[in-house]
Amino acid sequence: MRAIGKARLYRRRLRFLRFERGATVVEYALMVGLVALVAVSAVALLGTKVAPLFEGGPF
Repeated sequence: MRAIGKARLYRRRLRFLRFERGATVVEYALMVGLVALVAVSAVALLGTKVAPLFEGGPF
């Protein structure tokens, strides 16, 4: 790799590390993933226990 190419690559890395919006997007993606995981776990654990409440009711 030429010296100019290395310098350009280095500048791009620095720019990427300084770019805070990318980190924010990752943080929000992690939070959404965690909320989805909790929701799926709650439905999986409580789904069979709650189902009888909705079966054969006065509705």
